[in-house]
Amino acid sequence: MAPSMMASGRHNTVLLLVVVATLPVTTLLLWFNYAAVVLAAQRSRLSLRKQKATWPKTALITGTGTAFGLNLARALNEEGYRVVGADVVVRDSLSIAKRSRAISKHYSLPVSAIQNAEYIARRILVVVKREGVGLWIDCSQNLPLRTIATTRTELQEKGACACIAADATSIQQLENREAFLDFLRERSLPAPEVHQVRSRSDIHNVLNHSQGKKQYMLTSPARAKPFDSSTLLPRRSLSQTYHEVSLVKVNANSPMLLQEYADPARTYECFAIVVQGVVRFFGAGQNAEFAGGNVHQDSALWQAMRAYTDAIARELGQGFSSHLTLTFGVIERVSQAGVESKLLPLKGAYQPNPAFVLPVGKSSDLVQAYVSVSQLATNGKSSLAIRETTMTTPSTTHKHLTRQRYFLLEDIANLFIDPCIGFLRRRTSLGQVLTSIVTMLHRLLFWDEAYYDFWDPVPAFWQYSVVFAWTALFASSPCKLARSTSESCRGSYQA
Repeated sequence: MAPSMMASGRHNTVLLLVVVATLPVTTLLLWFNYAAVVLAAQRSRLSLRKQKATWPKTALITGTGTAFGLNLARALNEEGYRVVGADVVVRDSLSIAKRSRAISKHYSLPVSAIQNAEYIARRILVVVKREGVGLWIDCSQNLPLRTIATTRTELQEKGACACIAADATSIQQLENREAFLDFLRERSLPAPEVHQVRSRSDIHNVLNHSQGKKQYMLTSPARAKPFDSSTLLPRRSLSQTYHEVSLVKVNANSPMLLQEYADPARTYECFAIVVQGVVRFFGAGQNAEFAGGNVHQDSALWQAMRAYTDAIARELGQGFSSHLTLTFGVIERVSQAGVESKLLPLKGAYQPNPAFVLPVGKSSDLVQAYVSVSQLATNGKSSLAIRETTMTTPSTTHKHLTRQRYFLLEDIANLFIDPCIGFLRRRTSLGQVLTSIVTMLHRLLFWDEAYYDFWDPVPAFWQYSVVFAWTALFASSPCKLARSTSESCRGSYQA
């Protein structure tokens, strides 16, 4: 067994023991939470139920099991929507959003049928007609892209409701990384260089043409990922570069890829809601996977990402209405005039990145963007009229797109278990351990957990803990839980 797999197994076992040890305390706190909700909000809940009976607006959210989908359901519920949820679950009893007060009714999609696009489309169409849905928002992470596109086509042909989801016309543009880059180059948009090399001389030709101003990553087509660290070229000296290239085994029948490299520590992510080819909401921030810093709205970097996103939205056409998540890399080049920064797109996706948990409160710009989509659709306007309205109305923006909420059990693992194990193995200093623990305690004090909400304490922390521990112990990814036969569980949306 590989050392990394053994370490992951020990990590999951320790995490499971922590969850089991804290279950009595968390269960007691949960009961206190429920008691406080009942005592403090009984009258408001009764009036709210009477108000719900008169709510004419209904929204369907697929992917309510994600933190983004669950918090969006809560925000739309506060905005005056009746929210219907749907998600793919392994076991119906483990659905984390099924008992949320913000979701009036929840439907479970069978795991065994997620590859059957026609079946899922008919199933969602039945839900839309039965519940009187006027707006469908797709926030799912494990439905294949073809299934989402087929469902949207079915809903549009029936005139069932407005849709914020990937469509069949544009899915080919972000089907994979190669298609995404080809789409950018065909429209003269900046894109990273990718060369197919069939011999060592091809590698040297590309490196000589760049004259040392660019860095490239040499990978096989099977490992052609934006942050793959296979072979970075050129090296510090010419002799080191020639030595590294001489060790590479290049087959003319199976060419390798030499792609322009961007430092993963300097990657940024932007998220947009696009309606009829126009950006209605835009937010940008540093990639939370590596740093998670802010990008100021008046900075040149923010403006460049916004302009690039607007250009892609226009090129996708008037029929495109969906989420759009883009990851950018920043490449610095030294010239006589100074240091020049170049922004390059690395990948794209049609769904919100699960690493970001956006602030989706009632008054947030994000929720208002969704509400505007529903209002435009219910007014009975044509596609051209909707586009003219969105063109004359300035799109909303969010200054920061950072991970403003956290996942408690992940923090326990990353800020407590891992540092303590590292300290026992003399890999981490005592100061680093104390800093991590203080950070965790600070987050516990202000309690801004991604799934938990005081007025809607569902999913129950007890249930959340059991589900998380069970998943970590017996499965390595959501795709394995769903027994998907392709890479579409998390990667099908991503280019």
